[in-house]
Amino acid sequence: MLTPRQIISKGQLIRKVRELPSNGEILVKIGDLVSPNSIVAKTTIEGELILVRLPEESGNIKVNIGDQVIRGQLIYERTGLFGLFKTTVLSPESGIVEFITEQAVGIRLPPVELGLSAYIKGKVVESDLKQKVVIEGTAAVIQGIFGVGGEKTGRLFPIKNVNKIHINDIPQHCTGLVLAGGTLPSGEILLEAQLRGAVGFITGGVEDSAIEEFLGKPVGIAMTGKEDISMTLVVTEGFGELTMHPLIQEILSKEADCSINGTTQVRAGAIRPEVIIFTDKIEDSVSNEEFEIGKNARIIREPNFGVIGEIVELPQTPEVLESKIKARVLRIKTAKGAVLTVPRANVELVRVE
Repeated sequence: MLTPRQIISKGQLIRKVRELPSNGEILVKIGDLVSPNSIVAKTTIEGELILVRLPEESGNIKVNIGDQVIRGQLIYERTGLFGLFKTTVLSPESGIVEFITEQAVGIRLPPVELGLSAYIKGKVVESDLKQKVVIEGTAAVIQGIFGVGGEKTGRLFPIKNVNKIHINDIPQHCTGLVLAGGTLPSGEILLEAQLRGAVGFITGGVEDSAIEEFLGKPVGIAMTGKEDISMTLVVTEGFGELTMHPLIQEILSKEADCSINGTTQVRAGAIRPEVIIFTDKIEDSVSNEEFEIGKNARIIREPNFGVIGEIVELPQTPEVLESKIKARVLRIKTAKGAVLTVPRANVELVRVE
């Protein structure tokens, strides 16, 4: 049985489906060569509807349905006794009045133009002419275990320190750089790298407290990627002071153009964060291995996401789990001595070279 694993490849053929949220205009044709920042499609998304609450007291509504309003425009007014006191409500944004009730005025914001980038370097090989294109290229690929932040493109900058990262490891000028290397950056270091202009940060391990400091809020690991941050973080090994796998260090050791995406989903339909480094070479990727007693493995689903331990038992027959689901399992002994029974589909091998 082949085991779940991270893809770590020095060079392979990749295909990316780039799809608009709704029908729009495809700007490229089959056979076109594109770069990561090439806009391959565009569409218009309806503007957000905002509700402007009105005071409970009756007053004069100064707008009508269909009116174009600008930010700061008077939309409600109430004059008090003898004209001495006045209550006013101003439009918080510019838009078109879509509805009016006694409690609120609904304002539709202007439509938003959305451009979809290629994200990878390659050739357009498929198109439906209205919503979707498929791009094919060659690249080194590294999948991580966890990340935050969405798609970014930049220039890979190797950090020479393979151990715990210090502030001195971060260049003074990081504009457009994807920093890569080391382990256990603090929240302060992540924030400073972002402030200096880095668009990405790839590291071996991290503490959840550092991610919380970086984001300014607790992190939820069920689904990430929508965070409002200008620097995407990809963790290749897990939580704690974990050194990058030697093969990953090798791939990240040279400057190159790359794309990075921290989107992570640990529930059904798992999605891994990824780093894509553009190359013209196709080389063998890391092959699948089989589960064996004594090998190290990482749990890749809740409630023990990120826990690493040694495989100590491989039952041959399926077992009934607490969830009442029957599945093939293995048992992992953690560093703290606990033995966990985990579905095999929820585990990947940790490679050691």
